[in-house]
Amino acid sequence: MAGSEVIISMEELHEMRKVIQVKATSGSTISRQERFDSIRKAKHNNTSRPQTPKTRIQKVPSVMRHIILQDTKDGGKYFEPMMVSIGPYHHGTDKLAPGEELKRKLTQQFFSDHEKLIEVLYEKILQEIQNLRDCYDVESTTKYDDEALAWMLFVDGCSVLSYIHLCVESGEPDEYKLKNHEIAFVRQDLFLLENQLPFQVLEFLMSEEVIQFKEGMEMIKKFILMIVTTPERRGWRQQWRKRWQQCQQLCQQLRQKCWKQQQQQDNLELPTEEKPSHLLELLRKTLIGEPEGSGADTGKKENDWQSFRDVTELRAAGIHLKRSKTHFLLDVSFTPRFIFGYLRLPPIVVDDSTKAKFLNLIAYEMCPDFDNKFEVTSYICFLDSLIDQADDVKKLRKKCILHNFLGSDEEVAKLFNEIATDLVPSPDIYRHVKAGIQKHYDDIGKAWIAEFVHSHLSSPWTVIAFIAAVTAFALSIVPYVHKDQK
Repeated sequence: MAGSEVIISMEELHEMRKVIQVKATSGSTISRQERFDSIRKAKHNNTSRPQTPKTRIQKVPSVMRHIILQDTKDGGKYFEPMMVSIGPYHHGTDKLAPGEELKRKLTQQFFSDHEKLIEVLYEKILQEIQNLRDCYDVESTTKYDDEALAWMLFVDGCSVLSYIHLCVESGEPDEYKLKNHEIAFVRQDLFLLENQLPFQVLEFLMSEEVIQFKEGMEMIKKFILMIVTTPERRGWRQQWRKRWQQCQQLCQQLRQKCWKQQQQQDNLELPTEEKPSHLLELLRKTLIGEPEGSGADTGKKENDWQSFRDVTELRAAGIHLKRSKTHFLLDVSFTPRFIFGYLRLPPIVVDDSTKAKFLNLIAYEMCPDFDNKFEVTSYICFLDSLIDQADDVKKLRKKCILHNFLGSDEEVAKLFNEIATDLVPSPDIYRHVKAGIQKHYDDIGKAWIAEFVHSHLSSPWTVIAFIAAVTAFALSIVPYVHKDQK
């Protein structure tokens, strides 16, 4: 009734509090002390740094898959093998069934003259199977017993070495009865993050008569160099430089022979601390390199503000492009001059495998147990900042910095724009290069002169016209000067 008061007894109030407390804690069985302990233990469970010295062969991080899938509907294809599965992650996939026969064919070719060693090398893999099993995610190997997993890694390792031998030494795919598209697809599959083999497996297989360790390491290095090497420039300066280097090498060999100096053997075995975990890591190390004056900055911090954009804007500001002497991704430098500046970039080949290669390298850098400085990620972001449209790609091609085997320049520009989407580079990589460019960009005097040259003297005809105009003007005032002197 209106105006009446509701009276609640103490017993009813106590029961209501119980109901409220149950509702507040429903869905959670964690006590207050457990919540506090989870915060205290968090510092001991930091997953952003490796817990063990050995990097596991992990799957593509979920954040990387999310970035690619939201950008392109078929983004997952860049992380999945097209022809052969290596390791347990994609083993047994229906579409890769023909690849199993291909791997057996390559393995047979690997032991063509040493069939007696098949069991010996398999036993080596089996003896180390527990350590090799630990290289993969636990859930992916539980369904395989030691014999099955050892046989899988044995066949995969033999087929990988046989394929590398085909590419480096043989050069005759007919001997292996492989088609060109199979060779191309297998090469791309070997550098997928989820399709890696522990490097120890290759080492075990390179320790007998089939292939000597030093010979095998040299073969693998040649194969990696085939992936990263770019076409040489064909100008007369480059030809003379190459001949001069050949003369220097010949003189060095003659000097060592005359003085009977023992040549140092090539150190084909990598130091223990530098041995790669797998082929993808070896590719990454070869790409990054450690050139003098590289893009990795260890000096004082500079302002990160960057107002310049693409290659076209840099060209208008008087900054010219030059090709670096090495292919190292860190071999990026900026040299200022009186009016102009010179930005040196390493050469790069862009083809159908470029996107998958860089996406997997970036995914590898994102793995929680791989401690790195995100060099490849930073390179892609820096290159993306220079490429905004097809005309930027064209300028890079003219300087032999970018070799386009993909298609149109628009496709190349789109490729780097897609790869760099939502990536976060290291603030230290290329910091001093960006600061040097920005300093040149902010110089008003240099900017005006460079803009005048770019707008009015960008072609031989405009230069001739400018010289003719200046000459005509000078000749026109000569009579007046001569008259005043009289």
